[in-house]
Amino acid sequence: MHFPIAPVSKPGTGAIHLRFFLAFLPQFVVADSAHKATAFVLLGLIFIFNGALWCLGVAAFAARATGRIGQSAPALLWINRALGGLFVYLGTRVAMLQAR
Repeated sequence: MHFPIAPVSKPGTGAIHLRFFLAFLPQFVVADSAHKATAFVLLGLIFIFNGALWCLGVAAFAARATGRIGQSAPALLWINRALGGLFVYLGTRVAMLQAR
């Protein structure tokens, strides 16, 4: 199975993430350590691993919730009604803005 690598954030925000890690991680690295670079890499990998676990948990929850809601006809009816009402509201707002 092939998983394409896609940017998680908007282009140009990578420097912000880099600055965050450069400001946040040093407090967890011993100043006298001989392997500071290894500590930074290890902490970064731990952060990525924890983030991946969180995202997998959210995805599993969303998949399960979608399956349960998809089996419930009344829930689907109310979701369709709510989204239809939202589209009517937004369409009315656009029409009112264009009327000005």
